[in-house]
Amino acid sequence: MAPETAAHTISWVLYCLATHPEAEMQLLKELKGAGMPCNGNIQAATEVLAARFDPLKGLAYLDAVISEAMRLYPAGASASPRQTEKPTMVGPYRVPAGVVVFPSLFVVNNYSGSWGADAREFKPERWQAADAAIDSVTGAPRFLPFSAGPKNCIGLALGQVAVRTAVALLLSNFSFKPAACMGKHEDVMASTMLALTLKVEGGMWLTATQRTG
Repeated sequence: MAPETAAHTISWVLYCLATHPEAEMQLLKELKGAGMPCNGNIQAATEVLAARFDPLKGLAYLDAVISEAMRLYPAGASASPRQTEKPTMVGPYRVPAGVVVFPSLFVVNNYSGSWGADAREFKPERWQAADAAIDSVTGAPRFLPFSAGPKNCIGLALGQVAVRTAVALLLSNFSFKPAACMGKHEDVMASTMLALTLKVEGGMWLTATQRTG
């Protein structure tokens, strides 16, 4: 995960939490249970995170929130191109051998045929099941924020650590709300640009309020 995609991912995670206060409260409870102060003391929170490498690994709800945000808004919205080695069925379509295909990870991650009618809703509880990333009907992967196979993201592990750490540090010290200039959720979606990376035209603007004890 490159710096740009990591930054977009963190922005989308914070946006999801800013628009779903119940998820924010549940995540804060988990962070407190893991020893994060969550009281606006940045130095104390930094010391907890610096105590060991990836101190937040294993926090189920933190991982669920990040996974759900990455499912809805994959920063790397398009995978690297593939060439079919043999005739391949993609849904009802037959793709001949030798065709260069650009997979859309955004479509895969938000496809209602795999995720259900609520595919466009933010629901971290989807990730309570150990096999949540696998399509229950086909057995194929349905969660591909890092792509898959030999051309998947080389920075996957480092990116996951960076996002977990940044989200925990920011959330333990600040509460976030969408800035007035962002408008309603529909306005944010209307200004979202689906290109090599998924981002909001004009930037993701959030208002941060420092937490107190």
